[in-house]
Amino acid sequence: MIQEIVKEFTKRFPLSEGLTNWDNMGILISSKNNNKNILLTIDLTDEVLDECLNKNIQNVISYHPVIFKGFKSINSEEVVYKCILNSIAVYCPHTSLDKLMNEYLLKQIKISLNDQDFSFSFDSLACIGKINNNISQIADVVKKLLNLEKVRIAYPQNKEFIPENVLVGVGAGFTYVNVTNSLVITGEMRHHEILHAVKYGNVVILVEHSNGERFYLSELRNICAQLLPDFNIFISQKDKDPIEII
Repeated sequence: MIQEIVKEFTKRFPLSEGLTNWDNMGILISSKNNNKNILLTIDLTDEVLDECLNKNIQNVISYHPVIFKGFKSINSEEVVYKCILNSIAVYCPHTSLDKLMNEYLLKQIKISLNDQDFSFSFDSLACIGKINNNISQIADVVKKLLNLEKVRIAYPQNKEFIPENVLVGVGAGFTYVNVTNSLVITGEMRHHEILHAVKYGNVVILVEHSNGERFYLSELRNICAQLLPDFNIFISQKDKDPIEII
Protein backbone atom coordinates (compact mmCIF):
# COMPACT_ATOMS: atom_id res chain seq x y z
CA MET A 1 0.00 0.00 0.00
CA ILE A 2 2.77 2.45 0.80
CA GLN A 3 4.02 2.32 -2.79
CA GLU A 4 0.54 3.20 -4.06
CA ILE A 5 0.26 6.02 -1.52
CA VAL A 6 3.63 7.50 -2.42
CA LYS A 7 3.00 7.22 -6.16
CA GLU A 8 -0.05 9.48 -5.87
CA PHE A 9 1.36 11.71 -3.13
CA THR A 10 4.49 12.62 -5.06
CA LYS A 11 2.48 13.66 -8.11
CA ARG A 12 1.38 16.65 -6.05
CA PHE A 13 4.37 16.89 -3.70
CA PRO A 14 7.54 15.82 -5.55
CA LEU A 15 10.59 15.22 -3.40
CA SER A 16 12.61 17.33 -5.83
CA GLU A 17 11.03 20.39 -4.16
CA GLY A 18 12.91 19.58 -0.95
CA LEU A 19 16.49 20.14 0.16
CA THR A 20 17.73 16.91 -1.37
CA ASN A 21 21.39 17.67 -0.63
CA TRP A 22 20.97 16.97 3.11
CA ASP A 23 17.40 15.97 3.91
CA ASN A 24 16.22 12.39 4.46
CA MET A 25 12.92 12.15 2.61
CA GLY A 26 10.89 9.34 1.09
CA ILE A 27 9.85 5.90 2.33
CA LEU A 28 11.92 5.48 5.48
CA ILE A 29 10.15 2.35 6.73
CA SER A 30 8.58 0.03 4.18
CA SER A 31 5.85 -2.53 4.72
CA LYS A 32 3.75 -4.85 2.56
CA ASN A 33 0.60 -4.27 4.59
CA ASN A 34 -2.80 -3.94 2.86
CA ASN A 35 -4.10 -1.38 5.33
CA LYS A 36 -6.24 1.46 3.93
CA ASN A 37 -5.70 3.90 6.79
CA ILE A 38 -3.20 6.79 6.73
CA LEU A 39 -2.16 8.98 9.66
CA LEU A 40 -0.76 12.47 9.10
CA THR A 41 1.60 13.79 11.75
CA ILE A 42 4.48 16.20 12.18
CA ASP A 43 6.43 13.92 14.53
CA LEU A 44 6.14 10.18 14.92
CA THR A 45 6.51 9.93 18.69
CA ASP A 46 5.69 6.98 20.95
CA GLU A 47 2.30 8.56 21.68
CA VAL A 48 1.52 8.91 17.98
CA LEU A 49 2.62 5.34 17.34
CA ASP A 50 0.29 4.10 20.10
CA GLU A 51 -2.48 6.05 18.38
CA CYS A 52 -1.76 4.14 15.17
CA LEU A 53 -1.93 0.82 16.97
CA ASN A 54 -5.19 1.74 18.72
CA LYS A 55 -6.82 2.90 15.48
CA ASN A 56 -5.50 0.12 13.23
CA ILE A 57 -3.43 2.50 11.11
CA GLN A 58 -0.42 1.01 9.32
CA ASN A 59 0.56 3.87 7.00
CA VAL A 60 2.04 7.10 8.34
CA ILE A 61 2.98 10.30 6.55
CA SER A 62 5.30 11.94 9.06
CA TYR A 63 6.58 15.37 8.08
CA HIS A 64 9.76 15.08 10.14
CA PRO A 65 11.98 12.12 9.22
CA VAL A 66 11.72 9.27 11.70
CA ILE A 67 15.27 8.39 10.62
CA PHE A 68 17.58 11.32 9.99
CA LYS A 69 21.21 10.71 10.91
CA GLY A 70 21.00 6.93 10.95
CA PHE A 71 21.60 4.44 13.75
CA LYS A 72 24.63 2.76 15.26
CA SER A 73 22.31 0.47 17.20
CA ILE A 74 18.60 0.01 17.78
CA ASN A 75 16.58 -1.37 20.68
CA SER A 76 13.05 -2.61 21.13
CA GLU A 77 11.90 0.71 22.61
CA GLU A 78 12.68 2.68 19.46
CA VAL A 79 9.77 3.91 17.33
CA VAL A 80 11.46 2.51 14.21
CA TYR A 81 11.68 -0.97 15.75
CA LYS A 82 8.03 -0.85 16.81
CA CYS A 83 6.95 0.26 13.32
CA ILE A 84 8.75 -2.65 11.71
CA LEU A 85 7.36 -5.07 14.30
CA ASN A 86 3.79 -3.89 13.59
CA SER A 87 4.13 -3.60 9.78
CA ILE A 88 3.71 0.18 9.87
CA ALA A 89 5.06 1.98 6.81
CA VAL A 90 6.40 5.52 7.18
CA TYR A 91 6.82 8.12 4.45
CA CYS A 92 8.51 11.44 5.25
CA PRO A 93 8.13 14.42 2.86
CA HIS A 94 9.84 16.98 5.15
CA THR A 95 11.34 19.95 3.24
CA SER A 96 9.45 19.12 0.04
CA LEU A 97 6.40 20.61 1.82
CA ASP A 98 8.07 23.71 3.27
CA LYS A 99 7.14 26.19 0.54
CA LEU A 100 3.53 25.05 0.64
CA MET A 101 3.43 25.32 4.43
CA ASN A 102 4.81 28.85 4.28
CA GLU A 103 2.40 29.86 1.53
CA TYR A 104 -0.60 28.40 3.32
CA LEU A 105 0.14 30.17 6.61
CA LEU A 106 0.74 33.51 4.91
CA LYS A 107 -2.46 33.17 2.86
CA GLN A 108 -4.46 32.49 6.01
CA ILE A 109 -2.90 35.53 7.69
CA LYS A 110 -3.93 37.61 4.69
CA ILE A 111 -7.50 36.29 4.81
CA SER A 112 -7.75 36.93 8.55
CA LEU A 113 -6.47 40.50 8.17
CA ASN A 114 -8.88 41.12 5.27
CA ASP A 115 -6.08 43.08 3.59
CA GLN A 116 -6.89 43.44 -0.12
CA ASP A 117 -3.48 44.99 -0.83
CA PHE A 118 -1.63 42.10 0.77
CA SER A 119 0.63 40.39 -1.80
CA PHE A 120 3.38 37.80 -1.49
CA SER A 121 6.20 36.07 -3.32
CA PHE A 122 8.75 33.35 -2.61
CA ASP A 123 12.43 32.89 -2.10
CA SER A 124 14.21 29.59 -1.46
CA LEU A 125 13.30 29.49 2.22
CA ALA A 126 10.40 31.78 3.05
CA CYS A 127 7.14 33.22 1.80
CA ILE A 128 7.35 37.02 1.66
CA GLY A 129 4.36 39.33 1.94
CA LYS A 130 3.75 43.08 1.68
CA ILE A 131 1.61 44.28 4.55
CA ASN A 132 0.00 47.40 6.02
CA ASN A 133 -0.79 46.17 9.52
CA ASN A 134 0.86 46.71 12.88
CA ILE A 135 2.62 44.00 14.83
CA SER A 136 -0.04 43.47 17.49
CA GLN A 137 -2.72 42.86 14.84
CA ILE A 138 -0.60 40.27 13.08
CA ALA A 139 0.49 38.61 16.34
CA ASP A 140 -3.15 38.23 17.40
CA VAL A 141 -4.01 36.66 14.05
CA VAL A 142 -1.09 34.24 14.25
CA LYS A 143 -2.06 33.14 17.76
CA LYS A 144 -5.65 32.58 16.72
CA LEU A 145 -4.73 30.63 13.59
CA LEU A 146 -2.26 28.39 15.41
CA ASN A 147 -4.44 28.08 18.52
CA LEU A 148 -1.75 29.52 20.77
CA GLU A 149 -2.26 31.59 23.90
CA LYS A 150 1.19 33.15 23.67
CA VAL A 151 4.06 33.57 21.25
CA ARG A 152 7.60 34.77 21.83
CA ILE A 153 8.43 38.10 20.22
CA ALA A 154 11.57 40.23 19.83
CA TYR A 155 11.21 43.93 18.99
CA PRO A 156 13.63 46.58 17.78
CA GLN A 157 13.61 49.85 19.76
CA ASN A 158 10.51 51.16 17.99
CA LYS A 159 7.73 48.77 18.92
CA GLU A 160 5.03 50.71 17.06
CA PHE A 161 6.47 50.68 13.56
CA ILE A 162 4.65 49.00 10.67
CA PRO A 163 6.99 46.61 8.85
CA GLU A 164 7.41 46.74 5.09
CA ASN A 165 7.33 42.96 4.69
CA VAL A 166 6.40 39.81 6.53
CA LEU A 167 8.49 36.67 6.06
CA VAL A 168 7.03 33.29 6.99
CA GLY A 169 9.35 30.32 7.39
CA VAL A 170 7.92 27.45 9.41
CA GLY A 171 10.17 25.31 11.57
CA ALA A 172 13.73 26.52 11.99
CA GLY A 173 17.05 26.84 10.24
CA PHE A 174 16.43 30.16 8.54
CA THR A 175 19.00 32.94 8.66
CA TYR A 176 17.64 36.17 7.23
CA VAL A 177 20.95 37.94 6.72
CA ASN A 178 19.80 40.67 4.35
CA VAL A 179 16.36 41.35 5.82
CA THR A 180 15.55 44.83 7.19
CA ASN A 181 12.42 46.55 8.53
CA SER A 182 10.41 43.35 8.33
CA LEU A 183 8.39 40.96 10.44
CA VAL A 184 9.80 37.43 10.58
CA ILE A 185 7.40 34.67 11.63
CA THR A 186 9.12 31.36 12.24
CA GLY A 187 9.30 28.50 14.70
CA GLU A 188 12.63 29.13 16.34
CA MET A 189 15.87 31.05 15.80
CA ARG A 190 19.22 31.04 17.54
CA HIS A 191 19.92 33.76 20.08
CA HIS A 192 22.49 35.59 17.95
CA GLU A 193 20.29 35.37 14.86
CA ILE A 194 17.55 37.14 16.80
CA LEU A 195 19.98 39.83 17.93
CA HIS A 196 21.09 40.32 14.33
CA ALA A 197 17.48 40.56 13.11
CA VAL A 198 16.50 43.12 15.75
CA LYS A 199 19.64 45.18 15.09
CA TYR A 200 18.43 45.75 11.53
CA GLY A 201 14.94 46.83 12.50
CA ASN A 202 13.12 43.52 12.29
CA VAL A 203 10.48 42.07 14.57
CA VAL A 204 10.69 38.33 15.20
CA ILE A 205 7.68 36.22 16.20
CA LEU A 206 8.54 32.69 17.33
CA VAL A 207 5.70 30.15 17.41
CA GLU A 208 7.91 27.16 18.42
CA HIS A 209 9.31 24.70 15.94
CA SER A 210 6.37 22.57 14.86
CA ASN A 211 3.27 24.73 15.43
CA GLY A 212 3.46 26.49 12.07
CA GLU A 213 4.14 23.17 10.36
CA ARG A 214 1.25 21.43 12.09
CA PHE A 215 -1.16 24.14 10.93
CA TYR A 216 -0.82 22.76 7.39
CA LEU A 217 -2.04 19.26 8.25
CA SER A 218 -5.74 20.07 7.76
CA GLU A 219 -5.01 21.33 4.26
CA LEU A 220 -2.81 18.31 3.59
CA ARG A 221 -5.62 16.00 4.66
CA ASN A 222 -7.99 17.65 2.18
CA ILE A 223 -5.46 17.23 -0.62
CA CYS A 224 -4.72 13.62 0.31
CA ALA A 225 -8.44 12.83 0.33
CA GLN A 226 -8.55 13.91 -3.32
CA LEU A 227 -5.34 12.11 -4.27
CA LEU A 228 -6.22 8.90 -2.41
CA PRO A 229 -10.01 8.53 -2.42
CA ASP A 230 -9.87 4.84 -1.46
CA PHE A 231 -7.98 5.56 1.76
CA ASN A 232 -9.08 6.86 5.16
CA ILE A 233 -7.03 9.93 6.10
CA PHE A 234 -6.57 10.87 9.77
CA ILE A 235 -4.73 13.71 11.49
CA SER A 236 -2.97 12.63 14.66
CA GLN A 237 -4.64 13.72 17.88
CA LYS A 238 -1.50 12.99 19.90
CA ASP A 239 0.99 14.97 17.83
CA LYS A 240 1.97 18.25 19.49
CA ASP A 241 4.90 20.59 19.97
CA PRO A 242 6.92 19.54 23.04
CA ILE A 243 7.33 23.15 24.24
CA GLU A 244 4.70 24.82 26.41
CA ILE A 245 4.93 28.47 27.48
CA ILE A 246 3.51 28.97 30.98
